[in-house]
Amino acid sequence: MVGNIVTPNLLTLSNQDFPPHPSHNRALHLQVLVHKKKVKRVLVDGGASLNIFSLKLIKKLGFTEDSINKNKSITIRAYDDQERVSQGTIKIPIQVGLATVETTC
Repeated sequence: MVGNIVTPNLLTLSNQDFPPHPSHNRALHLQVLVHKKKVKRVLVDGGASLNIFSLKLIKKLGFTEDSINKNKSITIRAYDDQERVSQGTIKIPIQVGLATVETTC
């Protein structure tokens, strides 16, 4: 589905990458690699200010809770206007195609 990765931080698509439905407005989900493990249904949102991984997924990918910087926890206001405090932050190398970007989650 991904047409071309030009630089490590830029993802481009061509018209051939989109379904033939003219009213298509569904979110773009990709499959990425983290620690050589496939993670399916990754939502791509260039306007997002957060990259969220569940603690369960972090452990499944081979990271430990010690990998999480607990001094950098943040308060997140969700779509339902409820606030939740994160466990902290973690830097995760995410590979899409040939590009790998270390991403803070």
